[in-house]
Parts: sequence; structure tokens; C-alpha cells
Amino acid sequence: MKPRRVSLGKTARPSLTGILSRTRLFALLDRGREGPAVWVSGPPGCGKTTLVASWLDHASVPYLWYQLDEGDADVATFFYYLSLAAADLEAGEGERLPLLTPEYQASLAVTATRRCRPPRLCTK
Repeated sequence: MKPRRVSLGKTARPSLTGILSRTRLFALLDRGREGPAVWVSGPPGCGKTTLVASWLDHASVPYLWYQLDEGDADVATFFYYLSLAAADLEAGEGERLPLLTPEYQASLAVTATRRCRPPRLCTK
């Protein structure tokens, strides 16, 4: 088994201790897994990150954690960190996502679709 590399803050899920299990909300998140994505929204400080991080412990499902911020307005930087997160998820299996170099930027919609298609994040 290949050891996991140390993740950067953008791609590392927060560690939690002493969190109250939110059974009703966990059930909603479980139902959301039937679709391609789940969107969790709310005002700052209401517990979105804590809820999702604790649900990931509860559900024991593979996940990709990516913390969005203002720096993600640069699409090349976004795809760089996304490839790091995907490498953690894939655990060395499969191909690594290529960097977003200038030749890919002309057709950004096609590039993004090929890189972020379910059921696997990485496509050839």
C-alpha cells in the first residue's frame, strides 16, 4: 500500500473531535448521494464544514476535499490543486490529471468536462 502524501490545507479535510452526530442531516446527505453532487449552503459559522466533515466519517465513503477561496479565480491554480486532491483520492491508481497548460485553455469547457466526470474524477 502506497503511503499517503501530506496534503495541503486546500485538500485536507479538517480533523474533528467531540462532534454531535446530526442524524437527520446525515440522512439528507445520504439521500443526496443518489445524485451526482450535493450542495450544502448556509451563512458563515452555521456548521457546514463540520457537518460535511463529520458525515464523511459517518458514511465511510471515498471523497475529494477541496477548499475554495479567492485564489481559485485563476483556473490553472484551481486545476493544479484539484489534481493534488484527485491524486489523494486515487491513491496512486490511474493517471494523474495533467496541468492546465496554455494549449488546454482555449477549450476550457471541454477540458473541465473531461477532468471532472463522474463516476471517476480522472478520465483518460
